[in-house]
Amino acid sequence: MSNVIGLHAAVVEQPITDTLETNYMPYAMSVIVSRAIPEIDGFKPSHRKLLYTMYKMGLLTGA
Repeated sequence: MSNVIGLHAAVVEQPITDTLETNYMPYAMSVIVSRAIPEIDGFKPSHRKLLYTMYKMGLLTGA
C-alpha cells in the first residue's frame, strides 16, 4: 500500500524488455531534441546556462 494519499494505481507485471522497447525510444528522442542538438545560435542548453552564469558573475568582461 502506498503512503501517498489519493494515489491509486494498478500494478501491471510485464517483462522488462517490453517496458524498455515501449519507453526507451521516446525518452531517447526527447533527450536528443531538448539537450543534445544545438539550437539556432549553435549553443546547447548546458553551454548557454554556463555562459549566462559567467556573464552574471562578471567573468566575461575584460581581456
